[in-house]
Order: sequence, then C-alpha cells, then structure tokens
Amino acid sequence: TINTPNNAEYILNTVRVAQRGKVGVAQRGYPHTLGDTSEAPVPVAQRGYPYPHSSIEIDTITGEILSWKYANHIITTHPISPNFWRPPTDNDLGNGMHEWAKIWQDATENLTSTLVFKPARTDSSYSFQVAYAFPDSIARLVIDYELFVSGELRIDYHFTPLVDSLPNIPRLGLFLNLPKTFTDVSWYGPGPHETY
Repeated sequence: TINTPNNAEYILNTVRVAQRGKVGVAQRGYPHTLGDTSEAPVPVAQRGYPYPHSSIEIDTITGEILSWKYANHIITTHPISPNFWRPPTDNDLGNGMHEWAKIWQDATENLTSTLVFKPARTDSSYSFQVAYAFPDSIARLVIDYELFVSGELRIDYHFTPLVDSLPNIPRLGLFLNLPKTFTDVSWYGPGPHETY
C-alpha cells in the first residue's frame, strides 16, 4: 500500500516485487508480477561459474546475470540490461522526443533475452552470448560476455537496426545496478562542464 498525501499521483516506470518471507508455498526472494495470484513459485534456473577470486551466476534460459562477485564483494545481483532511453531534457521536450523516440523507451522496457551460447571455459575466462528480441523486431542486439580469472567482465555489444525508418536513439548503453556499498567513483568521460 502506498499512501499519497493530498491525493498526489505517482507514475511508476518499473516496479519489481520480491517476497520478504514465506507465504503459502512461495519462498522468500521469489520475484512476482503484480497481480500474480499463483501460489507455486517458479525458481530461476541458474548456473554458477566460479574462479578463485570472482564468480558469476546466470539464468540458464535468458542468459541474464543473476550475481557477479569479486573478492567476496557483490558487484551486482541484477541483470546487466540494455538501455535505449534517457529522461528528456527541456530541449528534448520542446522537440517532442518523448513522443517520436517512445519506440526506444518501449524497447528498453520490453526486451526479452535468450542464452544463445552457453558459457564455455578457456584457461583464462568463461564466455557466453545473449541475444535480445525487440518488440516488432525493430532491431537485433547480441551481447558477448567474458568473465576473466582477474574478475574483469568484458562486454561486447552488437546492435543492428532492422527498420530503415527508426528515429534517433536517445541512448545506446546498459543498466548496471550496484549495491549501496559502492560509494566512490572515478569519472573518465568529458567534463567538468556540460557537453553535448
């Protein structure tokens, strides 16, 4: 339940819900869809790929990363997911980007992934490939992941538009959720002033 002061209205872009405790036969931590009334949980099929100082667990169907650890520190417990959208600036709103580029916002929110090549091990790394299906097959995206013994995760991103009339892409990148224990960052991009 969300209580809103003075009948305020909130727009939620993405909502993810996981149980805190056992309810019926559903165990703690299982993801649920809002409105899901099924009692039986569907466990995620996962497989771990460890090295002495680093490890990665992936979903064996979707290929999404479920956990990435280095030196007993959690790097992420969320999928590293493609992103084609960014919040519009005032200038963007003036040119209607939130309307003409909405196809990319929808793509970001509605991609489905499939593990194409299962993890293969070499002397120095595990590598696997994930393909993403877009709504209306507007583009193709294949991402190659390679986890090295050092703990480095290399990501090769192969994006190909399949429709000639697509609008400009507001952003071509990835989401990476880090835990709150990460408090310091180094910025290697342009700056320190505004750049376009």
